[in-house]
Amino acid sequence: DNGFAISTRSALLWDDALREAVVLGNLIHHVLSKVNTMEDVPVILEQLQEWGQLQEANEVYVKEKIMAVVQHPQLKEYFCPENQILNEQEILMAHGKTLRPDRIIIKEGKATLMDYKTGKPAPSHKQQIMEYADALKAMGFDIGHLIIVYIDHEIKPLFL
Repeated sequence: DNGFAISTRSALLWDDALREAVVLGNLIHHVLSKVNTMEDVPVILEQLQEWGQLQEANEVYVKEKIMAVVQHPQLKEYFCPENQILNEQEILMAHGKTLRPDRIIIKEGKATLMDYKTGKPAPSHKQQIMEYADALKAMGFDIGHLIIVYIDHEIKPLFL
């Protein structure tokens, strides 16, 4: 049946596009997990290329997205050297669960949480960052901002 073959091919193409988007999203997330300040970006990208983790075909796209995050007018203050940065820092909860916020920025006694998302906004994103905030409050931190950074065609920070 020709209709079935066309449908299958388009599904495979869509599947490939989705897979590529997931790979790029994971790569962007990985790079951001290594970035403390804006100045770190070129060095990290170069290292990832040398280690074979960043293909030349994706380099420009990934660099543009990373720079768009770290230079975003609402976010750039969180990528300055005077901040204490904890990327991908595990938090062991009393009941044994482990949390791992993408980025904790400590400045002037307050902890700001930043979580990166490359998919569509979902209620679970807010629940997740609120859980991180509750854990930090329980550890005695004052909370500054909760920021979910949606990385798509444009960078859309959501401040909670």
